[in-house]
Amino acid sequence: MASLMEKVGEDKFSNLFEDFDKNYNTHSDFILLLDKELSYMPDGITMTPEGENYRENTRYYYAPQDYDKALGVAKAFNKLYSEKKSKTHYRVYRSGFGTDGPYFLVAVSAKGPMEMEQNRMENQKLLGEEGRKLYNDLQGVILRAETVRGWIRPDLSYVASK
Repeated sequence: MASLMEKVGEDKFSNLFEDFDKNYNTHSDFILLLDKELSYMPDGITMTPEGENYRENTRYYYAPQDYDKALGVAKAFNKLYSEKKSKTHYRVYRSGFGTDGPYFLVAVSAKGPMEMEQNRMENQKLLGEEGRKLYNDLQGVILRAETVRGWIRPDLSYVASK
């Protein structure tokens, strides 16, 4: 945010947050850590694949004592996707400070909901019985899963230049 403040000036930057309290009922801060080793993006890691602004983000919650089991399943998924050369790419984030419990967040991108579903069906067919078994293993490790689907808004986003 420092580079944004430098570009627009301190006054304009302050004005951006002037009505913050009037527009937000709740606010929290938390940290997610991108795990490049658990992610499956053979063409290179990017959080914003070109033209793929639809997201399916699933949090897989696990008990703290089951971290090693959850990590093992995540590694097994990565290995299976790699071996089968899956066209469905995903990013994995680990929960950090400020989250409501330990979880892995899996983010999948597509052009829209229809493409997301088509990709899911093709991927299930590709992964076959190995994929079904691994998914059952996942169900035996997690406490619950929560999925959020929707569109990102690049026109409303700020990405700091490197």
